[in-house]
Amino acid sequence: MINDTGPYILKIEPHPHLVNDYFNCFQTMLETIAFNWATDVSMMYADFYGFYYRNHPQESVGASLSPGWGSNVQYLLRNFSEIDLQWGYAESRDQLLERFRESMEITGLLALNMDGYDLPWHPAYRLYHINAWMLILGYNSETQIIVCLDPHTNNDLNQLEIEQLPDSSIRYCLISRFAGCSQISPEQSMANQAERLLGRDEEGKNSFDRMIDFANSLHDFDRIYQEIASATHFNNVKLFIQLKEIQNARMNMGVHVLPYLAKFNDGYNTSSIDKMKQMAVDWEKIRMSIMKYSLYSKSEKGMAKVAERIREIAAQEAQLCEDFARVNE
Repeated sequence: MINDTGPYILKIEPHPHLVNDYFNCFQTMLETIAFNWATDVSMMYADFYGFYYRNHPQESVGASLSPGWGSNVQYLLRNFSEIDLQWGYAESRDQLLERFRESMEITGLLALNMDGYDLPWHPAYRLYHINAWMLILGYNSETQIIVCLDPHTNNDLNQLEIEQLPDSSIRYCLISRFAGCSQISPEQSMANQAERLLGRDEEGKNSFDRMIDFANSLHDFDRIYQEIASATHFNNVKLFIQLKEIQNARMNMGVHVLPYLAKFNDGYNTSSIDKMKQMAVDWEKIRMSIMKYSLYSKSEKGMAKVAERIREIAAQEAQLCEDFARVNE
């Protein structure tokens, strides 16, 4: 048992140099763990690089758009960071606390998934709903308080009453050290990721064809405006959240993945790194332009220019991925 003034059971230091402008809450949490465990999680960002759009007229544009994340982040972290992830759901608060005790037994950590709307320290508290991941560092059975580190929001030891947790289906992630050696080279892993984006789906389209589909949908002002108007808060507009994730994925590729790969293969040179970073800048301009032309000055001509720029980016990103897929040849 711990008390309210400490010492707390787990000692996890906030990352002293972490700037999370391009990380989501889960990535910020993993960067914090990597700092404490003296490892590098750069390769995981390859799995967050992607794009997906499938037009569902009955849904908002944002709901039809996705960053196109893969499903290999666990594999990448095991192979290149010696970190293992195991996701699950606790069916009660007591079961969640049992998972926390189990995590300590294996010298691991338990991450808790919550809605920022319900977290008193979160900027979204009682304003809008947004995904939030945090680490459970301790629990006081007398005061019924959980101590959490939410590094994407602050560096404080935040307190959460056990009664503030959901009654059931509490999502968590057990994070532990993985003992093993990589079965694949970083370059081959990146080539596999590139081939995932270039591969055709059941409709014969790859990620960059989907990018063009998204560009072709931007003429529908009413649909975009309706999505913005129906949001409970501007920071909760799905379209803008997804576009930010798409931008972030490109920046993390340019800042983390490609420089990491350049240590092993000079095919990942300064030119490809600069191009990927420029893609991030371009996607930020696209996001801001869509805001402008859908909110402040409805302009079909302006939105048509945005759509054309997305088509150009689709061709440029497809070429980069083709280069990544061939880097070992």
